[in-house]
Amino acid sequence: MAAALKAKFAELDTDGSGTISKDEFAKLLKKGNPKIDEKSIETVWKKLDSDGSGKLSFDELANYLGNSGDKMEFKSPGMSPACQTFCDVFKSLTYKTDEGRVARGHAFAACDPNGNGYVSLAEVDGWIQKVLITYFGQKGCDGDPKEEGTRIWKCFRASYIRAHTDAKDIAGGGSRADDYVTAKEFRLLCTYLILYAAMYDAFALIDGGGGSVEDKSGDDRKMTLAEWKQGYKTVAKHGFVGLSDAAKLDAAGAEEVFKKMNSGKDAEGKEYGNDSVVMLAEFCAYVEKCEIDAGTPFGQALGA
Repeated sequence: MAAALKAKFAELDTDGSGTISKDEFAKLLKKGNPKIDEKSIETVWKKLDSDGSGKLSFDELANYLGNSGDKMEFKSPGMSPACQTFCDVFKSLTYKTDEGRVARGHAFAACDPNGNGYVSLAEVDGWIQKVLITYFGQKGCDGDPKEEGTRIWKCFRASYIRAHTDAKDIAGGGSRADDYVTAKEFRLLCTYLILYAAMYDAFALIDGGGGSVEDKSGDDRKMTLAEWKQGYKTVAKHGFVGLSDAAKLDAAGAEEVFKKMNSGKDAEGKEYGNDSVVMLAEFCAYVEKCEIDAGTPFGQALGA
């Protein structure tokens, strides 16, 4: 498949530049589906053209197709080094391959120490820390593996509850199952852990007027309009359609996006009143909706 894809790409890349234009890509899609409309082409193009250059490289195309298959790639260039590491550590647990299933079997057993088949948020939280510490112990790092693993664990801890909440509702099966994540839900839990960590990484970059997920000294987990306007272009390359599209807007357009984000609903969709700030839950809900509406691989996972 890779060889065939390279051959087709080379056929379109008539000038040998290593890139193809949007028009050339549209011709490729129309060959496969003559009835495809312009809106669908635009949606796919925005996802593929990850750097917004107006040109599509072979790597961008291959990465997108990889996301659509058994192995999803999460890392994007705009993420913090801590977030990219988090993606590297947990992505193999999201694979639909035999490799992924075996890895998840071992991981779930470690996350469920009493072997009852259910994992709580507290168990997931502790498991994440242990996995990160083990990763640095095996990979090596400049300092103490325990300290380095704990540092990354703390960076994204605010996002773990959202991932657990979403994953535990997938399978259903009674009151107990609805409060815990089961083995059947574990792959999506790992997917959600990465995606919500990435969303939090972007949120933290804006919150406080320009901090980071590691430096939250000015953060209050409330994003004001002024903070959004100052930072919305800095999160264009976090891998999310909604943030990439917003970064292309002027100040007035960005303000309209802020109004849409400021839904006045919590993570469960319950009303808690409109105000002048966007909470983390509102930010994540907006990013998630954009992915689902665009039909991206992330959206397909988040909409499960």
